[in-house]
Amino acid sequence: IKPSDTVTLSLGRQNISYDDPILLGPKNYSRLEENFDALKLRIRYKVINWVEFFVCSKPTKSQLFRGNVYLAGIFNHMYLGKYMKNFNLYLVTRFSSLRNTKPIIALGFKASSRISNFDYRIASIIQYEQGKISSEYNIELGYILTLLITEPRVSLIFAGSTEKYKKLYPNMNKWLGYINTYSRKNVKSTSIQINSKIISWFRAKIDLTYLKRNFKP
Repeated sequence: IKPSDTVTLSLGRQNISYDDPILLGPKNYSRLEENFDALKLRIRYKVINWVEFFVCSKPTKSQLFRGNVYLAGIFNHMYLGKYMKNFNLYLVTRFSSLRNTKPIIALGFKASSRISNFDYRIASIIQYEQGKISSEYNIELGYILTLLITEPRVSLIFAGSTEKYKKLYPNMNKWLGYINTYSRKNVKSTSIQINSKIISWFRAKIDLTYLKRNFKP
C-alpha cells in the first residue's frame, strides 16, 4: 500500500533485511529464501533518507526460532555527506510468548562510506536484558591499490562481542564469518583480507582470520 510518494505500508509474508544483514535478514550462506510475517511502515524524507517501523515474526517453527518470537523496532537510514554516505541507527526489541523468556532491547548503529580508494564500515550493538548490558562491535577498513595491475583491495577487520551477547535472529554477516552462523557470544576476531582481480571474469580472495573465544573452566 502506497498512500503517497513518501509513505509505503507492507503487510503479510515478505523478505526483510536490515544492515547487510547484521541485524535481521536471510542467512546468506543458504540458497533457501527466508520470509517473515511482518508489518512495515516506511517513510522517506529528504529524497534519499528513510525511516521504517516494523513488527515481524518467523512463520514456521525451527530449532533456532521456536515458539512465538517477535521483533519490533525502528530503523533509520541517513546520508550524512561523502565521508558518511550510509548511516543506520536502530532500536529493536525481541519478545516472546514462551515461559521464562525476557525481552531483549538492542540499540545499534552502522556507518560506512567509500572515499576515493579508501572505504570503511563501523558498527556496534548494545543490548539490555534483565538488568544486564552486553555488546558487539565490527570495524572494517579497506584500501584499493590502484597502482598495481590487478588492483587488489586490502582490508583489516576487527570484531568482538561480550560473553552475554545474544543474536536477535540467527543470521550471518560478513564480519565474523562461519562462526557467526551459530553464535556471536564472547568472540574476538581479527582478519586480513586481500581481494584481487586476476582477469576480467575471475577474482581471487585470501582471508587470514584469527578467532578467539574464552571459555570459563
